[in-house]
Amino acid sequence: MTVVVRLRYSKLWRLLQVSVHLLALVGIWLASLATPLQMALSLAVAVSLGATITRLRVMSIVCHAGEWYVRLTNGERRAVALRPEMTVLPFLVMLSFKDRSGAILHVPVLQDSTDSQTFRRLRVFLRFAQPKLGGTRTVSEATVS
Repeated sequence: MTVVVRLRYSKLWRLLQVSVHLLALVGIWLASLATPLQMALSLAVAVSLGATITRLRVMSIVCHAGEWYVRLTNGERRAVALRPEMTVLPFLVMLSFKDRSGAILHVPVLQDSTDSQTFRRLRVFLRFAQPKLGGTRTVSEATVS
């Protein structure tokens, strides 16, 4: 079975990234710190936000015959291994990959990142077609003991 997920720009993910950085700025300025320290930390948060927004993104994910590949915004295609540390929610799938150089790629797939049918297929594939991974956390279901 082949799974192809073409990712679009996610407004929800960008909103989350900007919100977290803005909260960090508010926290810095509400804390009773020296003004030069507040300014230095604010600059660090601004640089972090800029780096987060401009870094390479994963444009597509492909699983064919058990082999995983990702394509980045610069056109590079990387063979990767899907790591068992992933989260599957009704609105978000957080995937974790490791490439051949050992670099870890965390790929958030939100509902607005792809069409609804592809999003559903990915969730079903990860839940049922990949039982050997073992680390999938489905947060949408609860058990009571």
